[in-house]
Amino acid sequence: MARYFLLVGILLATGCSFYYAANTKLVSFKDPSIPPKQYQNMVVWSREADLEKRATTEEIFINNLSKWGDKITLRIVRSTSVVSPVKPFSFNEFMAKVREQKFDGVISILLTESTTDSVYVPEVTTKETEIKEDQINEGTIRATETTKKEGGIFLSSPKVRYQIELVDVSTWKAVWVASTYTDGQPYDSFESLLGSLTYKAIERLYQDQLLQKRIVK
Repeated sequence: MARYFLLVGILLATGCSFYYAANTKLVSFKDPSIPPKQYQNMVVWSREADLEKRATTEEIFINNLSKWGDKITLRIVRSTSVVSPVKPFSFNEFMAKVREQKFDGVISILLTESTTDSVYVPEVTTKETEIKEDQINEGTIRATETTKKEGGIFLSSPKVRYQIELVDVSTWKAVWVASTYTDGQPYDSFESLLGSLTYKAIERLYQDQLLQKRIVK
């Protein structure tokens, strides 16, 4: 714990910022009644009402998917490439547009819960005394005392739950569903949390053999 607060102190002192590694737990279910299929032409659809968060969520999912380029081969686009975000649309209207454009799967991402835990870090005052010989007046010793204050702040840790589904366009049914819980660390951003949970979801989709695998010759 001491090392952790030391790191936080360094970040505060230097103004440095970076993403902490948020931890994501994922529970998924693959419908056993659906015939085996690997999807290769997909749309990622964030259900966020906020357009900026929607765009960010979809962009991060696609960027994370690109990290699997040596293992899978598929086309995936944002929902805004299929329907305009300018006016509201229903699930049926969205799926009809997806079917018209020959996509075979939709990744639906829905935020179900968002909370923040706060912990107060008490202020700690330390004093350091430096003793050294005066370079001008030989034989004279000078003592310099320095006072440092650390802490006295609240650290907030974001936590989010998402439901992610893979919907088959031909049947309009979810063939795979997952619930995720992401436990962020202080200074984790919205993007950091999304990076953790979307990568975990893509990893599980790959393990469940639902993404078109790249053929290695």
